[in-house]
Amino acid sequence: HAATDLATAMAESGAVPTDSAEIDFFERAMSPLFMDASDTVLQKKSYRAAALLVSLGVVGKDDGSAIKFVENTAAASSSVAASSKSTRLGLIQSLVELCKSRTDSKTLLEVCTSNFLSEVVMCSRDVSEKTRAAAFATLSAFGRNWYTIGGQRGEGLCQYIQLLAAGLAGRTVSMLSSTMTSLSHVIFEFRGEARLYSELSTTVDTLYGSKARATEVQD
Repeated sequence: HAATDLATAMAESGAVPTDSAEIDFFERAMSPLFMDASDTVLQKKSYRAAALLVSLGVVGKDDGSAIKFVENTAAASSSVAASSKSTRLGLIQSLVELCKSRTDSKTLLEVCTSNFLSEVVMCSRDVSEKTRAAAFATLSAFGRNWYTIGGQRGEGLCQYIQLLAAGLAGRTVSMLSSTMTSLSHVIFEFRGEARLYSELSTTVDTLYGSKARATEVQD
């Protein structure tokens, strides 16, 4: 607890480590805490400290270490305590926002999307209002970065919406309802830009409207 409190205090004060060895130590010290749901307070503190350090550009300082940190964070998805979900989503949002400052920004954005998007979508229907709000904020962060980084004339945002819509091919009610909730939020949030995606209705109809596939959906 003391170590995570210290990391948070350092990040909030701006007295963050700049030496690569110190940064590596912080990353290695925090990552195991993501996997331990037995102490939910400690897990939340570790996610909060990591999010602050990422937002300051300390953790994930170069492209390679950023991708490694994303993968380590994604590996802890099955060990998240219910009370830590919103704090974890705050870290994910910080990692997504980090993409725009990277040399190879689209590669990092694609890695974040492939590792986190499904998790964020499922959180959009969580029983906790705080978790749902954090999920919507993270979905919007993905959208902003895909629109900015993904290509010209909104091509990136269209690609992002298509990735979201892929969840409509899911075979559980929870996946379908979470995808519809997430799509509705993103399309409303980017309603001007989403009009550029002329194939949206066709994609939704194909994935969701098939009677043959709908019979396979499980509760």
